[in-house]
Amino acid sequence: MSATATLTITVPQELKDQIEALAVTTGRDTSLLSEDALRQYVEIQSQQIAEITQALRDSDDPDTLASDEEVAAVFARFSDAPAR
Repeated sequence: MSATATLTITVPQELKDQIEALAVTTGRDTSLLSEDALRQYVEIQSQQIAEITQALRDSDDPDTLASDEEVAAVFARFSDAPAR
């Protein structure tokens, strides 16, 4: 089993009530629900930051950017498209 640590946070009463109601409904402990929520949040944020960081790196490489002609072609394609 991995080491654990205590994290004390302050949340709005409404959120606490929602977590407690979910715990009752699912039969799970509020700590486990909170841990799962935090884990998912951190995972999503970490992935987004990694993707943004990669995109910024790519934007510094002129070979990964669309040329002016390619951009113009996309704009032309959409401006010539019939309205929906």
